[in-house]
Amino acid sequence: MGICEDELGTFYESILESSGSPRDMLTRRELAALSKDELVERAIELQTQLSEAQGSVPPSSSREKPERYAERKKKGRAIAFEAKRLIALKVAYIGWMFHGFQIQKTREDTVEGRLFEALKRTQLIEETASMSDVGWSRGGRTDVGVSAIGNVVGVRVRSKQNVQMDYAKILNGVLPDGLRVLSWAPAVEAGVMVAGRRPMRENQCFDARNDALSRTYKYLFLKKNLDIGLMREGAKAFIGQHDYRNYCKIDVNDAKASYVRVILDVQINPVKSSRLCVDQNLFEIVVKGYAFLWHQIRCMAAVLFRVGSCLEPPSIVERLLRVDDGAEFSGGKPTYRLASEIPLILYDCEYPPGVAPFRDYQAPRGMVSKRMDDPFMDTWLQYVMRAAVTSSFIREVDAIRIDGGALWADERNSSEPLILDKDPEKLALPKRRREGTVDQKQELYRRKLDRKSKAKSAST
Repeated sequence: MGICEDELGTFYESILESSGSPRDMLTRRELAALSKDELVERAIELQTQLSEAQGSVPPSSSREKPERYAERKKKGRAIAFEAKRLIALKVAYIGWMFHGFQIQKTREDTVEGRLFEALKRTQLIEETASMSDVGWSRGGRTDVGVSAIGNVVGVRVRSKQNVQMDYAKILNGVLPDGLRVLSWAPAVEAGVMVAGRRPMRENQCFDARNDALSRTYKYLFLKKNLDIGLMREGAKAFIGQHDYRNYCKIDVNDAKASYVRVILDVQINPVKSSRLCVDQNLFEIVVKGYAFLWHQIRCMAAVLFRVGSCLEPPSIVERLLRVDDGAEFSGGKPTYRLASEIPLILYDCEYPPGVAPFRDYQAPRGMVSKRMDDPFMDTWLQYVMRAAVTSSFIREVDAIRIDGGALWADERNSSEPLILDKDPEKLALPKRRREGTVDQKQELYRRKLDRKSKAKSAST
């Protein structure tokens, strides 16, 4: 079916508008005077010219937009960093989801690395800033697998005059699952007296490590057949100032290291029931002190578990603390298996009043679960399901009958406590091989370095 001349004229005018040609090129009266064939010919000619023009030279708007976008993307949004403030962040994280706390050059999945990345991503610190540039400090440096509910970091961040920025909310929007900022506090800009422990640090700002009054760790365990009374009796010996070289991993790189530490309190209590935990067999060892050595809490827990299993008397705790010449364990720490890192939690870092008055995280109404609770809840549900599956395996194995018709569960030694990384050896600690003194370990390490140096020189 053909089209009438009026319709063809309207189509011709639309092409003129699309091509940007002047409207007075041909008037409607002039177009009406043309024949149908002439109109078709002119329309085809203009359509061809328009197609060629669009293919060779794009309109200015489409040509300039990608350039402006690329320029904006390259420059990024301009942020003024003139106004800054020193703050303290209280962070919580699930230890086994990261490769330790301290940032590493070869690993990205550390707590500190993810937190520093989030600060840059939210433009609270400059993209090119280093930790020293922003006054970074940490309250505790937990090992791989160790979790925290109350670790603290200090950092100097961007601020706005007369505007209270919610740093916890900002960071939690980009942090990965298993890591959250629980609260933040404005930190003091000058050193403070730490209740009788050391003098004021003149002309120094808040330091999460050096300004801490104390640190509290919790170690979770299942009671099962452990004697809690014996464990509490042995734990009393930890309180006070002692040399803990038999309760830690020796740092062979530091010849001047001191192994004397002060423990303020040690308690062994049942974990309070909650909506997620109703197991009456779950207990916790709570240790509060000024500072701790490498693996100290895990070594303390390992010895207490041996006491609770009746493999050692409670007096073994105090005997291992004696390191004077001629003492029973002056020749070095006896070999014993280290308690697992999974149940260990850095629970709290305490600061003097006014140094870090933490502000509780306030999420928008209806967003608390999404921002704070969901990542931890998802992890809890995953491990509940894993525990349920494992329990079904245990039930099936226990139901297997062995020679004589007895059940496998009846044949097992039920006197041993079901604890993480339990030591299967029954040999008492005083009869075990010694690891060697601190001096002996450092000498062996120096010899090892010398051999490596000589081998490297010989190869070159």
